[in-house]
Amino acid sequence: MKMKKLVFCIVILLSLSSCTSSTPIVKTDKSDEYVVVARHMASVFSSLEEAQKEAESRAMAYCLGMGKVYVKKFAIDRPMAIGQVPESSLYFACSAKDDIQITSETKSESSSSTRKKIEELHEMLINGLITQEEYKIKKDELLKNM
Repeated sequence: MKMKKLVFCIVILLSLSSCTSSTPIVKTDKSDEYVVVARHMASVFSSLEEAQKEAESRAMAYCLGMGKVYVKKFAIDRPMAIGQVPESSLYFACSAKDDIQITSETKSESSSSTRKKIEELHEMLINGLITQEEYKIKKDELLKNM
């Protein structure tokens, strides 16, 4: 009788404990893009959040191992359903640290430059050097190229 209780308790504990597994990281058809799929397996309390955390931590470690920075592109998540466990497919890239800084600095400079040009156009409009229509066309053109 004690043995049955012990086996029953072990089965219950194992069913309540959770386990996250993930597939190997695979390079996709796109350049510098990778994917990792993580599944959170537990019989009672399965969690999509745990699968997402596992996928992200694997991606970060992978990029760090290459001396690069993890950049999330997108994820495809499948919540728990009957007969299925929660799953997160994370698509990511590994970028050089310098690339990320240059990109953000360039965007900031571009935004600042565009703002100055629009302000100059506005002054020209106020001073009667260009028409409202010309102002609108040039402003839309600048914003489109941002």
